[in-house]
Amino acid sequence: MRNRDSMLNALNGHSDHGRIEIKKILPKISFTLSLQMHSKLLLLSQRYTFRFGDMVQQMKIY
Repeated sequence: MRNRDSMLNALNGHSDHGRIEIKKILPKISFTLSLQMHSKLLLLSQRYTFRFGDMVQQMKIY
């Protein structure tokens, strides 16, 4: 009985350690992903801004 309890405690301790590691890693991953998305959105918005500016320029010519 004591062996089973100590084994369960060891397993629980190990799984908790794994959870703690995942909790440490996840914010870093989500932060990196949000930075990548932010830069992609920024590039897209710049591209569309230039297109809109070109359209306005063409309208002024006509």
